[in-house]
Amino acid sequence: MKKFLGLLTVAVCALILSTSCNGSKAGDNDKVTLTVEAELGELSDYLSITDKEVTVTLSDEKKKKDDEEKEFKVVAASLAIAVQKAVASDDDFTFEVEVLDENHVKVSDLPKFRIESNSDYDNGDLNYFLNKGNIRAVMEDGVEVSKWDENDGQEVWDKICAKGKYIVIKLYHSSAKYAEYKKGGSTVESSDDVVSDDVASADFDEWLDSYEEFCTEYIELLKKASQGDMDALSEYPNMLQKAQELGEKMQNAQGEATPEQWAKYIEIQKKLTKAASSLN
Repeated sequence: MKKFLGLLTVAVCALILSTSCNGSKAGDNDKVTLTVEAELGELSDYLSITDKEVTVTLSDEKKKKDDEEKEFKVVAASLAIAVQKAVASDDDFTFEVEVLDENHVKVSDLPKFRIESNSDYDNGDLNYFLNKGNIRAVMEDGVEVSKWDENDGQEVWDKICAKGKYIVIKLYHSSAKYAEYKKGGSTVESSDDVVSDDVASADFDEWLDSYEEFCTEYIELLKKASQGDMDALSEYPNMLQKAQELGEKMQNAQGEATPEQWAKYIEIQKKLTKAASSLN
């Protein structure tokens, strides 16, 4: 019985880690962090990219398409932008993206970054504009699994993870016109546009609290089961479900975790593995 409980605990730990990491091995990566290089041309007179590095993620999602739920591979990232002067353009604010290796040789393209702009149709041809302030450009592209497989999507992604070093942000509309937006200029900084380190850190703190509570509950369950409480064994499916949910939440929160937060996570993990080893 003790050996069996110990194996269950190992399974729970593995489930949390595998769900949160979603494949950290080569050939099964779920994220890659790249150094930012910008080629913004005339637009650089008005705005700049403030992120020095960007993490691009790959995830599996189910979405409805044509009234049918389908599996998608989703490539996503977010890029911090500082608009120093309100700017207007005759086209939307879209950036094409290339990945380069350490020698600045192109590895692959990535989906485009887009900034949700405002519209002012009384401003002549320059009817797209951005107000001064901190905003974000967003990359999110979902590809049906069947098309992902047909186009060797996983092979390309693995190549990006293995060789990618730099992410180069370029103007998608190279012929676009830009000018200072005279009617705007007020600083706009909403909670939706800017995600501070404090907020991201708080997300991981919240996850740690949930994980610590789960481990305490799980260790108590182990003790009861090791003493022959058969009712405790019936709770294991529920605990495995909680472990999976925690793993999925960790995937969203872990990117901005501080070293102190990771240290706390390791200490909690040690308590759980110690409880498992005591049953062997």
